[in-house]
Amino acid sequence: MNSIARKLYFDSRYWRTLFVGILALLIYAFMLWLPIPAEVGLFVRYNLVLLTLIALPLLYITFRIKGFWGIFAAFSLTLLLFGLPLSGLWRSGANEPFIIGGLLPFSDAASYYSDALRVVEGHRFSAFSARRPLFPALLTVLLAITGQNLMISIAILGALIAIICYVAAREIQRSFGTLPSVVFLFILFLFYRRIAGTTMTENLGLPLGVAAFTILWGAAR
Repeated sequence: MNSIARKLYFDSRYWRTLFVGILALLIYAFMLWLPIPAEVGLFVRYNLVLLTLIALPLLYITFRIKGFWGIFAAFSLTLLLFGLPLSGLWRSGANEPFIIGGLLPFSDAASYYSDALRVVEGHRFSAFSARRPLFPALLTVLLAITGQNLMISIAILGALIAIICYVAAREIQRSFGTLPSVVFLFILFLFYRRIAGTTMTENLGLPLGVAAFTILWGAAR
């Protein structure tokens, strides 16, 4: 009976965790769809001092909440934090070194994007993307799944990065406590926001590096 009860408990816990995760992802998608003023997203994308004073306390509070509501609050806030730079970029149509008009890839990013489209259409990578094929391959998959919709592909990529960074922060929390974990997460976000919305290879290098760190840290712990 004890083993059955334990199994039912873990099964119910799994399904509840999955439910709050899906709900948080829906909030992330809804936030990107909403016409949030561009100034809000650009503030999160470019500001440092004031953003730190706002984001760190909010992250600390949500990461301190226990149970499934704590998972929901912390995960949702993480997704919103990682999603707002995208929203601001798209709403403003800002130009950056690798982006034109808030969306169109430029320079190296344009080469990776065009090669991903080439593969979707049945052709091969050019010599440029063949030097770093992992990210163009991932972008190819995302574009194929989304019907070559660049915005949705970038949004999915941003959500994946946010998920991996959140899991890593939770792993740090188990070892060192809440404050180091939210500082760790915020530093990862500060790196990510520089590349958010681009089709640069750092969008794969960051999550792979964080995932490797999380696995190694969990194994060592």
